[in-house]
Amino acid sequence: MSETLRFDCPACGTHLLVPASAAGVEGPCPRCHRNITAPFPPSAAPLPAPEPQPAPPPIEDTEPAAPPVQPATRPSSSPVLACALTGLIALGIGYGIGRSLHKSSLPVDPPTASASIAPTAPTNPTPPLPAIAAPEAALRNFLAASNHTERLKYCLFPEAIAPRLAAWHKKHPDGPVEVSSVKAGHSETDSQTGRLLIIFQVATATMPSGIPIAVMETGDGWKVDWESFIDFHADRFKLFAESREGEPADFRLIVRSTHYPGESFAGIERLTAYRLDPPMPDRGQYAFVETGSELQKRLARSTEAGHPFTPVLKLAKRTAADGKIYLGIDAIVATDWRPRSP
Repeated sequence: MSETLRFDCPACGTHLLVPASAAGVEGPCPRCHRNITAPFPPSAAPLPAPEPQPAPPPIEDTEPAAPPVQPATRPSSSPVLACALTGLIALGIGYGIGRSLHKSSLPVDPPTASASIAPTAPTNPTPPLPAIAAPEAALRNFLAASNHTERLKYCLFPEAIAPRLAAWHKKHPDGPVEVSSVKAGHSETDSQTGRLLIIFQVATATMPSGIPIAVMETGDGWKVDWESFIDFHADRFKLFAESREGEPADFRLIVRSTHYPGESFAGIERLTAYRLDPPMPDRGQYAFVETGSELQKRLARSTEAGHPFTPVLKLAKRTAADGKIYLGIDAIVATDWRPRSP
């Protein structure tokens, strides 16, 4: 069985990616919240329970019959699927996948028919597997570059990125990135340009759980989004949140409306809290915005019904009247993580 399952929600059509272990498990779709069942791959579909056979007539002086076979049961509804779907779809939504883009034309696992999910004919022919060789090669060259000047050759928007990349490496180490695995994940075709955007999940020595890196097709070949790469690889959000000072900065985050369980501070009654997570585990923080402000209303609409919102946010450090420091949300810079020229 493959490590992940790909299928579309039969209710809203959202493309989902879940762990293979979630096959057969019921849970709510993170987009429309309808209960759905993750299908089994063709090679692992559960066998139907055998039909009960009539009992043979009793025969004297024989060994007792074996105990009856219990019919097979399907996995019950579980929050595991809901968690898996919510976390993985958040990455797809972060890069605009499932909203303004068409379905991927990259090769994926074949769709699986099930009782609750009807197979649909592909809208585009599936290209052969070597189709991902070029973007992956560009990504690997980007990661293996000996210095930032060499890495710039594989970056999106090189003229705009060059001074930012140089300034970053005056304060931070330069050189190749040690990689343990590179896996192609989400992919989409831009409806306006017809060019592909591929999100690779890359595990490195400093990020063994993996980070998403965007690679986009351009007229000059495949290029990597350095802005989102450095945001995640350098763990910028975690460092910013844990420091006591820092200039306002932009971060790619998963935002959820939730109850704030932390310590109170002066003026908190006038604020609304939001849970912020980068696409790496164990880095969640809470940030605050003035209740009733236009920014808070916009965040409320984007996170209603538990829906994860994946914007680029401008955050700042604030000091309450009692001296306690908290994170404040200054602005929504962008509503998704798609690559943009600085």
